[in-house]
Amino acid sequence: MLAFCMFGRSSLLLADGFTEPPIIFYGRLTQIADGYAVPVTNGTITWTIQPATPANAKPVVVTASLGGNNGSAFYRLKIPVEKVPPTLAVSIGTLNASASNANFHRGTVSLNGNIPLLIQSPEGPDAESFAFSESARGKIDRVDLVFAAQFTDSDGDGLPDWFEERYGLDKNNPDDATTVDSQGRLFLADYQTHVDPTAASLLTEYQLWCKAENLDGLSADLEADPDRDGIPNLLEFALATKPSRSDAALANERALTQVETIDGKRCLTLTITRPGRTSLTYQVESSADSKTWGAAEGIDVTTLKENSSTLRVRDFHSPDDPDGSQPRFLRLKVRLNP
Repeated sequence: MLAFCMFGRSSLLLADGFTEPPIIFYGRLTQIADGYAVPVTNGTITWTIQPATPANAKPVVVTASLGGNNGSAFYRLKIPVEKVPPTLAVSIGTLNASASNANFHRGTVSLNGNIPLLIQSPEGPDAESFAFSESARGKIDRVDLVFAAQFTDSDGDGLPDWFEERYGLDKNNPDDATTVDSQGRLFLADYQTHVDPTAASLLTEYQLWCKAENLDGLSADLEADPDRDGIPNLLEFALATKPSRSDAALANERALTQVETIDGKRCLTLTITRPGRTSLTYQVESSADSKTWGAAEGIDVTTLKENSSTLRVRDFHSPDDPDGSQPRFLRLKVRLNP
């Protein structure tokens, strides 16, 4: 009876190998086109792995689905592994967990059976092959994949489906390409120039002002004067006046020049009412001949008040000074910061 039992166990060993934990490949699949790298979240990966030896070893073909229930761009591929006695062959579609390291070519990978994929990482020799033995049971490798192909564009409007879905457009409506986003830009231009349609920060403070004032093209230039009131756009922007109507009187109120008497001497003062624009620098300069200008504190001008809403500056010199018989001038310079 004892001999019979041992024979039965030997028969089982001859019939089957032992199932080992699978080798796991996991990673991210990315499609590259038009300068974009977009995660691929659906489809089936087919991976053909070729044992390096023996030369006539049959490849192992394994498939994995992308996304799963959470729609991610990651795949998880399980490669079956067996441990078999030296006299037996491993089962078809399974890798052998040998006692010593065996090399395997990573082989070829495809998406949906026809799109060839490239290994993005790891790089170098590790991208081409991997080693495995029984001591590495449960081996896990991250292998990121990539392929270059034009994105699907169902309506042919130049905007790929993924872009239209991401920004709430209709991938079956070709008119979307000429639709403007919330910042007044064309969606097609956004895509072509890699601009996020939802990002208001991509418009400068001055550009947002031009958009609000219906200025575009040449009429939006800093030096343009659409209402022909002698006040260029940059100064209208700096004083919060309107570029669409003549309001020189309002500009004079917001850049108010006064003559004050200080210690018996007349002094020229300029008071600027500022709209709190963070993209502007205001500077007051003085001159005796309206040709040579200076802005040095305590030499040319004296700042009396400066905060987010008001800048008040006095000419440091007075025409009543012993050597100040010439007239005095003040001017406002405004610079748009980069």
